[in-house]
Amino acid sequence: DDAFGVRGAGGVGQRTDPLRAVLLAELSPARRQALNLRTAQVLQQQGLHSPAEMRRAARHFQAGGDFQSAFRWWVNAGVASAGEDHDRALSDLRQAELLLPQLQNRAPHELVHSLYTTWTSLTLQAGRLEEAERVNKMLLNFGEQVDAPALIGSAYYGLANTAAQRGQNRRALTYLEQAAPFLRQAGSLQERLEGARQQAQQLNQLLRYHEAIRVLEDITRLNFSDQNLPIRRALGWVYIQLALTLLNTGQYRRSAAAAQNAVEIFQTTLDAPGMANATLATSLLDLHTGTYARGLARLQEAKPQLAQLNNSSFMAYVCALEAALYTALGQLDDAWHAQIDALRLADANHLSTVQSWVYSIRGDAFFFLRAYDQAVEAHRQSLDISSEHVAAISSLARLGSALVMNGQRENGFTFLRRAID
Repeated sequence: DDAFGVRGAGGVGQRTDPLRAVLLAELSPARRQALNLRTAQVLQQQGLHSPAEMRRAARHFQAGGDFQSAFRWWVNAGVASAGEDHDRALSDLRQAELLLPQLQNRAPHELVHSLYTTWTSLTLQAGRLEEAERVNKMLLNFGEQVDAPALIGSAYYGLANTAAQRGQNRRALTYLEQAAPFLRQAGSLQERLEGARQQAQQLNQLLRYHEAIRVLEDITRLNFSDQNLPIRRALGWVYIQLALTLLNTGQYRRSAAAAQNAVEIFQTTLDAPGMANATLATSLLDLHTGTYARGLARLQEAKPQLAQLNNSSFMAYVCALEAALYTALGQLDDAWHAQIDALRLADANHLSTVQSWVYSIRGDAFFFLRAYDQAVEAHRQSLDISSEHVAAISSLARLGSALVMNGQRENGFTFLRRAID
């Protein structure tokens, strides 16, 4: 019994190991398979609540020849482990994938979707981009074989995320455009929302703001009444992206309305990360519209809750925005301390966007103090680090201005002309 998952009396395990091995060796393959299947069924009837229990049942179902059930429990074990033990989760998902040839395209589509989307999420988090690309190509291949639009759309969406993480904006955008019709056909509203947000992000990287606004506004016009929490939350993230994109084009009233929509959604869905990002977007809007004191007060009021998210990357952005607001208010000592905190967190998380922004803020402070040598150095650091088009243009313009004020007119005008170009 112990060999098939039912523990015997304590203290006898070591003494019975040789006897168990002999007994198992004498069982016929058919008998051994039947015993494994019976054990798996008993475990399932008792209830499988932890990843370890699911894993155990999956092994017995697989040894018992029930590959359909084994596949289900390997996938469920991987999904259940994903939040706590990435390596174990990936091992479970690989075990599930090995069973796909045995199922010959008869695997339930929702389980195949869970298998590969969870796998994609784990590999992207770990920066294992080649594996993420392979996984999504497998999903695409399976989806095309069984003619499943939801799987095809999800595969293109996963490939887009992988390309985006590599900085391949145009390639990511192409994948998202390929995903869109399949996701519409599948009726996957949550993935359509996430896809639209990702598409807008890539369009923003390419400075195609008005196209991004159109994509986001089109998706928000769909009927979202009586939708579940994941869909409502995905809609909230779309409104945050819309608010930021409108902000980039100077449409401040519309940006504020989109940010307020996001706040209202995240308040009703009790989504702490979403609410945190909505707060950040609203404070950023305050920075752009000159309401610095309000933006700083809003940010500082929310800071204790933001810190509870235990997300150092997010806090890097918070500290950078705080530094920008302090600088705009002329509180340079406070701004300096916020800059130090932002750079420490950005360095730890390799956030070049935040690093570039902080040096730009520092350069502005030196510029206001007429310390032009130091302003030039800070803006040059910002330019060297900047990885986004908008940040690079901003750094070129600021560096050019600082050089002109520092008496280096021709050099400064060269950078200003590059910014204009």
